[in-house]
Amino acid sequence: MLFDIDLNTWPVVRDLYRIERKTVWQHADHHHILVVICAGSCLFTIDNTDYPVSAGDLFLIPQGQDYIRRPLADQPCTFCYIHFTTAGPLVACTLDTARRQLLALKTKAGQERVQDSYQPSSYLSHLYLGHKTSLGELSGQVQALVGQALQEFQKNDLESQLIISLCVSHILALASRVTLKSIVADSQAYADDPVPVPLKKALLFIRQNYSRKITLAELSQAANISRQHLIRLFRSSLQTTPIDYVNRLKIAHAKELMRMTPLSVKEVAYELGFVSPHYFSRLFHKIEGMYPTDFLHRLQQFPTR
Repeated sequence: MLFDIDLNTWPVVRDLYRIERKTVWQHADHHHILVVICAGSCLFTIDNTDYPVSAGDLFLIPQGQDYIRRPLADQPCTFCYIHFTTAGPLVACTLDTARRQLLALKTKAGQERVQDSYQPSSYLSHLYLGHKTSLGELSGQVQALVGQALQEFQKNDLESQLIISLCVSHILALASRVTLKSIVADSQAYADDPVPVPLKKALLFIRQNYSRKITLAELSQAANISRQHLIRLFRSSLQTTPIDYVNRLKIAHAKELMRMTPLSVKEVAYELGFVSPHYFSRLFHKIEGMYPTDFLHRLQQFPTR
């Protein structure tokens, strides 16, 4: 079983401390608890299931969940306890459900990246953790984040809560990365990138050079494929041609320049690599259904700056 953690808003850390114990403890907390095992080992029990943990492990206990913590081999264990709340509850889900959601998110993210509409924040509501996470090579990084959070908790100044929330979000993200690697390791669909490498190269070249004239020959050379192959890739992945994609990107940035700067239509045209402001105006009209002068006039009537 996994838990879907909603991080559309930062987690709020309610308490944070480092302790060393070798006693039995049973409790159900009214906050979520993240336990980072710093040294030694112990045993957590939840719903009659035992989870042995040791240094380098992380243990998640959802709000209201009764748990028992026991020592192992009569040796003390050192932990950092992080009590925190999130905007919503931790939603339990199966491995199959998490795998399907991840595949859907990966496909959507890949499509949005090539369409220049990628919004990373829209994917932050899907961090997945089980009760126990073995951090492996990420353990040192997590320990450093815990140390930073503890220092800020002691400072308790105006910025401390934000920094602590960022540290805990980082820890959750790293733990989720470990979880995702394990649940999608057998999924070829997740391993396969929906965006072909030549198309990625072409899009990167466009975004780095859209402020000047870009030719099809330059794009095919940047992607290291023939012009015909490049055109087929754009049509199959983006339902457009390379030149049309470039033109639409130029016009989208032209609108931003007119919104955010005092540049004239002619200056915007030159800024984006158009030799002829007249051609820029005709292209703008073809894509937006109005001329740039009309767009600028509308902005002046209804300012958004």
